[in-house]
Amino acid sequence: MSASFEPTRRPSVLAGLCALLGLVFIFGGARLVALGGSSYFLVLGLALLATGILTWIRHPAAAWLFAATTFCTLVWAITESGFDAWALLPRVVPLATLGLWFALPGVQRALATGRRPAGAMYAHVRRWLGPGLFLAAVLLVVVVLIVFRRLKR
Repeated sequence: MSASFEPTRRPSVLAGLCALLGLVFIFGGARLVALGGSSYFLVLGLALLATGILTWIRHPAAAWLFAATTFCTLVWAITESGFDAWALLPRVVPLATLGLWFALPGVQRALATGRRPAGAMYAHVRRWLGPGLFLAAVLLVVVVLIVFRRLKR
């Protein structure tokens, strides 16, 4: 049997973790909005819940939604705290670490093939998913290293 037709395992732990974090951020974000705080955590929770659902059904958009969410979190964290590394780390590193999970070959394969063989429509996703997520992770590490070097000066 060819490797391309072997069934792939559902990334259920990753999907469950994203959905659970999404629910936590939705409830916490709603409470924060009710107290007059930032609505970003509510939006983050909705995005993580959607990522968890898309990951559960093995839709290729799951990794891209998570990457966009992580990028928006990075932008929000920089606008919120500037380039202060100690303030950026708790805002960005947990999502970036979880995002590395999406770059694993097994997760990529599960998201690219889904329940049935992926058609030509998702061929570009299969081709660029791993390298794109890897470059995003490398970019994040480079930004963190630059920020730390500025702190040491």
